[in-house]
Amino acid sequence: MNCRLLLFVFLTFPLALSFATADVSLIRSSDNDTILVTTPQVGSEWLHYQADTEVRWEYLDGILAEDSVTIELYKNDVFVDIYAENVMNTGSYYRHEGIDPSWGVGTKYTLKITDSSENFGWSERFTISNADIIR
Repeated sequence: MNCRLLLFVFLTFPLALSFATADVSLIRSSDNDTILVTTPQVGSEWLHYQADTEVRWEYLDGILAEDSVTIELYKNDVFVDIYAENVMNTGSYYRHEGIDPSWGVGTKYTLKITDSSENFGWSERFTISNADIIR
């Protein structure tokens, strides 16, 4: 979720007021998030047909609790597809299949990692782009 933050700063007395604005990106979080997704990061870009994209995660308590995880792809907070399922819960996964062009393009993609105990975590937003094909 992108928001515009308005900051007010009082500089001197009597009332001198200054303000500034900044664009910020809010990362979805809740008390149930127990998995920290460290890759992909903000600014990461995946290309259509790109193989060996990497996902990395860790448990906030430091313990990889379950045998396997499912990784789901979302765009604008809407489910797109299963990125990978029944993945060994080792803290990293390389997808050997290429990025599917049917997933579209854009800058607001996230991954959700969930284990069999329903522990989960969200990645930061990243981009999927068209691949430039030279013929």
